[in-house]
Amino acid sequence: MKRFVIPVLACLAASPAAAQVADVLCDAEDRLERKLTLSYGAELTGRGLRAPDVVLEIWTVPETGKWTLVQSYANGQSCIVAMGEAWEGLTLSGADGASKDL
Repeated sequence: MKRFVIPVLACLAASPAAAQVADVLCDAEDRLERKLTLSYGAELTGRGLRAPDVVLEIWTVPETGKWTLVQSYANGQSCIVAMGEAWEGLTLSGADGASKDL
């Protein structure tokens, strides 16, 4: 069994997914927000609680469709945990029938 597990673990450690984890960028919340808005033209599109002391935020650039997922902590630290493209905003209907843009 060890003969099989060790090579598999070695392959997983060298995978692109493992390398992407190391690419997480963290900074003070206000500096990261300035960088996203001023350097990239991103706008805060939505946010939600992940835990009592952790907020997830979606930042988007409407002109390009690029998006950034930021995880912010109560201690003032924020980290970019994912980035991508082809963002599509959705519209939901609330209980009152009114539509809400996401």
